Amino acid sequence: MRASGAVNILRRPRALGRGGRPLNASVRLRSMPQLSWAWRFFLAVEAIAVVADLSYGYLQNALGPFLWGLGFILTLPGAWLVGPLVERALWRTGVGLTSTYLIELFAAVVCNAILWAIGLWVIRRVRRRDAI
Repeated sequence: MRASGAVNILRRPRALGRGGRPLNASVRLRSMPQLSWAWRFFLAVEAIAVVADLSYGYLQNALGPFLWGLGFILTLPGAWLVGPLVERALWRTGVGLTSTYLIELFAAVVCNAILWAIGLWVIRRVRRRDAI
């Protein structure tokens, strides 16, 4: 038994909000949503694609063309679907080539994310249907 005046030093101090009042338990216990392995894989592949696509021009050896090909392959199909639309929309608008390229790369990654989400949704639906 513990004496009434004893302090437990192993106990974590309570989180205090405005006015020194303890925070609500739902606020303290709220955790960040976790990414599934499929989305982690997608983010890793797209990060490699963006780094390869942005860095190939700085390398004059054999690694440059390899990085260009790697970035090109990994940004497909978004680069084919969105690239011509972005170029057509920004043509003769005064936007520089570098800005157009970066907007096109960003649009390709967004298009790939949408296609990836649709693919995951279809796979989950098929798995759910087969499980019944």
